[in-house]
Amino acid sequence: MKLASQDKFLKKGKTVSYKKLKNVKFRVEKELDVVDHPAGAPIYLLASKDKKYSFWTTPAGMEYYYLHNKSLQPVLKPLKKIADRKNTSLKNAQNKRDFAQAMKAAKKLPSSLRTKVMISLKQSQKDGKVDMIDENGNNLMLAGIE
Repeated sequence: MKLASQDKFLKKGKTVSYKKLKNVKFRVEKELDVVDHPAGAPIYLLASKDKKYSFWTTPAGMEYYYLHNKSLQPVLKPLKKIADRKNTSLKNAQNKRDFAQAMKAAKKLPSSLRTKVMISLKQSQKDGKVDMIDENGNNLMLAGIE
């Protein structure tokens, strides 16, 4: 689907105060693969459960959402501690403890988020180290969440 065919949806938007959206839960309704876009990144249509509010966002917007998601903070906090240390190897006792804490918190996440986070954590465990940021500045923890 091309972006030009979606113009009619993009032009009808109204601005809403963020205070009204404070406690509204959103989910991904559609993924639009933009063919003519130079970056080629997909665009996501997020909508509230009652379909009252909806908006389009990019993968960067999704990543920002998950980084600041309240339910994901117990998982990210111990991983950030590991990433801030010089030695990110999971052989270190402190890193092992923090990683176990992140795994325990990940098991308590909602099911849709849990599977994606657990895949990422198991890959880190398999690699034997936790690297939150790669050489290009991309967040590795959230690579599969988008």
